[in-house]
Amino acid sequence: MRRLKAPWSAQKTEGGYRVRDSHGRTLCYIYCRDDEKNAEIANVLTWDEGRRVAANIAKLPGVAEGSRRVGRQQNSLPKTPPPFSPRVRHPQSLSETKLCDNWGDFRLSLILRR
Repeated sequence: MRRLKAPWSAQKTEGGYRVRDSHGRTLCYIYCRDDEKNAEIANVLTWDEGRRVAANIAKLPGVAEGSRRVGRQQNSLPKTPPPFSPRVRHPQSLSETKLCDNWGDFRLSLILRR
């Protein structure tokens, strides 16, 4: 997986905005038009909308870093086993529990039915 180094920056270009990482790699383009009518015809954003979108995309590494910090704090707490573990097979219903407990009888009844 490729790492896109923070900080990201939004730069105004001729037809919109360009978001780049700290190495200068272009991450995305946001195309814009001068007025709302032309933007709607071209199916793109206005300059104000494009600026807000580009600024919010450029903030994404900071948002992700904040969530990683929260995850680290949670991982530093003492580990307690979860109430449900996906590794342990839990019966889906009471009938399945009875089936598991009485598998030999059930198998015998299937053989006798043939």
